[in-house]
Amino acid sequence: MTNHKVDHSLSSYQQRLHLQNAVFSLIDHEDASVAIVYKITQSGCEDFILKICTRANDYLREVYFLKYFASLLPVPRVLQIIEPEKGLHGAILMECIPGSLLRETDLNDEIAYESGSLLARIHLNRTAGYGDLIQPSELYSDPRVHFTMKFEEGFAECNNHLPKILLDHSRIYYDTHVHLLTSADGPCIVHRDFRPGNLIVYDGKIQGIIDWASGRASFSEEDTSATLVTAINSMIQVKSTTHFG
Repeated sequence: MTNHKVDHSLSSYQQRLHLQNAVFSLIDHEDASVAIVYKITQSGCEDFILKICTRANDYLREVYFLKYFASLLPVPRVLQIIEPEKGLHGAILMECIPGSLLRETDLNDEIAYESGSLLARIHLNRTAGYGDLIQPSELYSDPRVHFTMKFEEGFAECNNHLPKILLDHSRIYYDTHVHLLTSADGPCIVHRDFRPGNLIVYDGKIQGIIDWASGRASFSEEDTSATLVTAINSMIQVKSTTHFG
């Protein structure tokens, strides 16, 4: 099979977006391996964000959820899309929401309450089944089907990095308790990466929820469990600073 080289240069995107004279500044972020993000500035105009998704399905999910929640939640407004094609990654030109990414150390009662309310508003959007919403014909009524597929993906990635005894115990625990998923709260839309690094804040208020590429139709506990871990870690850091700082 012939491998077609993917054009990682900006010129193709600049031309298609008619932004040849704008300044593209690369934004360093945790998910740089699966998305390339630029802040676009030009004299006398508002700033934009260009997100280039190196995986086609990530692009499709990002576009799906940003458009779905456009009038429901504070998410970046989609201005233009470039669909993936042979030799070119899909990309999304969106508004640049003023503010900065929330840091765990900046969490307070007001922001915690606001983020919890936003998360609940995400989960209010019920779905026809569990799975990937960009493939509506492949949604499942049983939450164990899709969740097990994701578990197997993650488990395979751990095979060469964790001790076998830990992997064996993890497998036994999963097989023993997977039936509990049938009593979970769902199906509904979940973000699956709802954390401070994906929340934009300005003047003490949350202005935007970003990075929807991992979104799925699942059960709300998949989001709330990860959010709880973040909150606990933040509390531990604050207490450590208080006692030992």
